[in-house]
Amino acid sequence: MEKIEISLCHFLWGVLVCEGFGTAVVWFLIDKVFWRWMLKNPKKRKWNRTNWPLSLPLGIVERFLYMVAFIYGIYAWVLVWLTLKTAIKYQRWEKGDKRGAYNAFLIGSGLNILFGVIGALIALDRFPF
Repeated sequence: MEKIEISLCHFLWGVLVCEGFGTAVVWFLIDKVFWRWMLKNPKKRKWNRTNWPLSLPLGIVERFLYMVAFIYGIYAWVLVWLTLKTAIKYQRWEKGDKRGAYNAFLIGSGLNILFGVIGALIALDRFPF
């Protein structure tokens, strides 16, 4: 494995953007926009969000792990993690009308990966701005 030089300042800025900004954006888009819109639809009110208290800490840990994986070039870990997450929840989505939960999962996972990449680019001092 190639040795990677990262300054502490850049790493901390990467973590701050990845976690601080990433958490705020994902929370707002998923919790305040997506789910509120979905639950206003009378046909979708039967959906429940039984696991939502754990979604926030899981997202924080997940974004940090994505960031570290991208810093060190361990891209396969991202694929394995997404595969495990999807396989575990697949049966729940297959039963009944759970498309909204699946879409929230996809949007949240995509945004987590995006902020992991942004954090890694900042940490490596390769962010274009």
